[in-house]
Amino acid sequence: MLSLDVDESDGEIEWAEQMAELEARKAADAAAKARQAIQEAKVAQERHWEERQKELAEKTQLEAEEKARVEAEEQALVEAEERAPLKAAKVAMWP
Repeated sequence: MLSLDVDESDGEIEWAEQMAELEARKAADAAAKARQAIQEAKVAQERHWEERQKELAEKTQLEAEEKARVEAEEQALVEAEERAPLKAAKVAMWP
């Protein structure tokens, strides 16, 4: 009867070792998945940052173009107003 208890005890130990190995593999797999998720999050964050930088650069460029357009229109208007008296004088001089 004593040998039966020893055999049962050995079986339980073996089963416990196998369960521990299985749990260790599960933990290693979970850790690998967590590392992969972290890496994917970093890549996604970098991509988001690059897209945001691109959007800001485009917005800045559009604003600069709009400002340049408005300034050019204003300058053209000033120049037209400055030339208006000359044109009026020329027209008045022609009979």
